[in-house]
Order: sequence, then C-alpha cells, then structure tokens
Amino acid sequence: MNPVERLLGAVINPVVDAVDVEGVVAKVDVDRLVNEVDLDALLEKVDIEALLARIDVDALLDRIDVDELLARIDVTKLTDRIDVQALVDRLDVQSVIDKVDIDALVDKVDVAALAQRAGIDDIVSEATRGVTSRVLAMARRQIVGLDLIVNGIWARLVHRPGPQPPSGTSATGAVAGPVSRLLAYFVDIAVLSVGFSVLTSIVTYLVELFFGNKVDATPSNKWGWAFAVGYLTFGFLYWLIGLTIAGSSVGKALIGLRVLNLDGRPLRGRQAFVRVIVYPFSFILGLGLIPIVTAKSHRALHDKVARTTVRYDWGDSDQVSRTPLTRWLRGKPAGSWVLAEEAEKAATPSPTRAPAPAPTTTIAAVGNGAAAGNGTAKPTVRADR
Repeated sequence: MNPVERLLGAVINPVVDAVDVEGVVAKVDVDRLVNEVDLDALLEKVDIEALLARIDVDALLDRIDVDELLARIDVTKLTDRIDVQALVDRLDVQSVIDKVDIDALVDKVDVAALAQRAGIDDIVSEATRGVTSRVLAMARRQIVGLDLIVNGIWARLVHRPGPQPPSGTSATGAVAGPVSRLLAYFVDIAVLSVGFSVLTSIVTYLVELFFGNKVDATPSNKWGWAFAVGYLTFGFLYWLIGLTIAGSSVGKALIGLRVLNLDGRPLRGRQAFVRVIVYPFSFILGLGLIPIVTAKSHRALHDKVARTTVRYDWGDSDQVSRTPLTRWLRGKPAGSWVLAEEAEKAATPSPTRAPAPAPTTTIAAVGNGAAAGNGTAKPTVRADR
C-alpha cells in the first residue's frame, strides 16, 4: 500500500465510522423523494424493447409456481368484478351469427352417424314397443277378468267352486274362458271377411278385364255360388294354416290365445285338420259351443273331437319356440333364417341367469270370492279329458 492510500484510509475510515447511517436514512423523506422523481421522464429514458429482449421468458415462466398462483386467486371476487351485462352489450351477436356459415356447418354434420350413436332408432322402437305391450297387456287382463266373471256366474248357478285367477302378472298356461274365445272369433271373422273381400275384388277386376264378363255375386247365379264356395275354402285355409304353423289365428294371437294338445304340446297337422273340419258343426244351434261355458275344461265340440285345448299364451312361455314354423326356421343353416338369440348363444356360452324378480302386481280376482294369487309361477291348468 502506497503512502496516498494510507493517508486516505487514515482520514476516511474515522469519518465513515463517525457517520450514523441509520439516523441519516431515518431522516430521509421517502414520499417527498418519490414525488420529486419525474416518472414520465424516467420511463422515456427506459428502452422497453431492449429490456424485453433481455428478459428470458422461458426462465421466468419456469420460476412461476402456477398451482400456488391459482390457489391465491379468489375466483369469486374475480367473477364479481366482471360486468357480464356490459360484456354482453359490447358483443355484437348479429355479426357473429352472420359470420357463421350454417350450410357448411350442417353439411359437415353426419346426421345418420349422430342418430346411430345416440341410438334414436332403438329409443323410438323401445318406446313404441313398450307402450304397445303395456296397452295390449292391460286389455288382455281385462278380458281375463271378464272370463272370470262369466265362469264365476256359472259356478254359482251349478253350485261348484269358483274359478281361481291366474297367479302373477301373466295368465299364460291357464285354460281360456268364453269371453276371450268369443272376441278372438269376432276378430278372425273380421280379418277373414276383409281378406276375402280384397281377394274377390282382385279376381273380379281381372275377370272383367281379360274376359269382359260382368261379375254378379248374387246367390241366384253361378257367381254367387262360386263366391260362397270360395269364402268357405278361404276360411278353411285361413284356420288350417294358422293352427298348423303357429297354433293360433290372427284373432287368437291378438287376444293372447293358443290351441295346444291336451298335454301342452303344439298341435299336429292331423289334429289341426280335424279341428277345422269339425269347427262348423259346433255352430249348429250353438250346441257344440255350450261346453266352453259349462265344462270345467272349457272345451267345445271341435276341441273334444280333435283332443285340443285353448289356453292363454301372452308370449312369455316356450310354446312359441316349439311351434312348427319356429322349429323349421331354427333348423335352417346359419344366416338370415337363424334367430338372433340362437346365433348369439352359438357364438358365446350363455352366463348363468339370475332369478327373475317377483312381480308386484296380480290379475284381479273376479267371481265367487276367489283370492288373487301373488306367486311368480305360471299356472298349469290341466284340461279335463
């Protein structure tokens, strides 16, 4: 160290030690000092571009703790300070809509795929089928109630036990009563008449078109007899084909009836043929139909001759799967003839099914004080031979 530095150190150090720095800082008026600073002039001298260029944004963002920053934000106060109405007022909705190309937007939407993913067809189908099934089931329950009333009245007259109502929510398996069979007959006659009228209209039109003969269906000429024979033949085939293939007709299927063998199996072709042949004889003075009301088995003359019985079948039994038509379809090779459930069972083993829940409603008991059953088992009423 040279002599000059020694001299300065000997002079400056005692002076610095003698100065009370804290006292000097305490006497500084910071507010006055800030007021004296010309911020505008100071900012004009700052080169913002150069300052931003020297800032390392990535390093700055890396040092920011986003989670802590979000945790310190009071969302409620932030939203309270937003003037939503003013924001909406400043938004020109019409100009936004005008800029949207609706046609191009719709063209880009695959409506078919959207409907398929949403399951619209399945929803509509299930809703329609559900409503139809509920209405049909309600009507069938009312018809069963009428059967019980008629059977109950006859039971009182002959002093025998009244009919027992079917257990559970379905009457499947019970012997059908007179009201349901009568309604099924009326439906069949209506279907038969409409179908034969359509057929005769087509035949009449073709005969007059190709042969030029005027067709007169009055009984006094050959055309009248031809139409009578045609009606009987059409009715014979209508009932024979229905009984042979499905064990029922249109009327019986609508009311929920099925013609079965006495042991509950589907009809054989010979039984169906005999039943249809004897059917008209049951209407002679109505004598053959009286047992439908009076007999415990409710079997008419044509039922006794053909050894058949008519029972309720609401589609919840295995009788449908045992009809000749269904057996034939299921016997075809894999393809469009095989039912969906059969194909699924063939592809994957079916899991063990859980027991069905007990029904919560029962068919109302009507006639002779019979109590309604609450069980889940289907009634198995054996026809009286």
